[in-house]
Amino acid sequence: MKKLLLGLLFALPLFVTAQNQSIQGEFIGIVEFNEERMLELAEALPAETFAYTPSPGVRNVSQSLMHVATGNYFFAMMWGSPPPEGVDLMSMEKTYTEKEEVLQALRDSYAHLKSTAETISDEDLATRVQFPDGSEYSIKTTMFIVTEHIGEHKGQLVAYARMNGIAPPWSK
Repeated sequence: MKKLLLGLLFALPLFVTAQNQSIQGEFIGIVEFNEERMLELAEALPAETFAYTPSPGVRNVSQSLMHVATGNYFFAMMWGSPPPEGVDLMSMEKTYTEKEEVLQALRDSYAHLKSTAETISDEDLATRVQFPDGSEYSIKTTMFIVTEHIGEHKGQLVAYARMNGIAPPWSK
């Protein structure tokens, strides 16, 4: 019961502030919430676990974090903001492997994603963008896809952390 009340108390400010926010503002809030959790978890993992993978052929910790970073840049690019100079989406998962460089690259990708979202007008939300597989969605729909993508990989990293005896900091 205590946990439920604490959860409701925590969620109330999010609910109240969300009532007057734009879709873009709500999107940024959800991204920031997940960014904080993902970075907290990644920071709690020892550097040696960044090479951990549960089985051959599956992304390790650093590759999973860089996959999220690549996705952040990819969606921002779909919304009209290419990655900064020097960011190569095709090689990020293999290039960034050390804990501090991975964390910084992830932070930079979140900053780019959020600053791009701030530039999206209400009229832009209906604009259709095409995925590499040929499917097409509105920018608003892709915002939901982004949050799902980030959440999916946050869950993956929670599992990796627990396999290494580490509880997510927010669940202690």
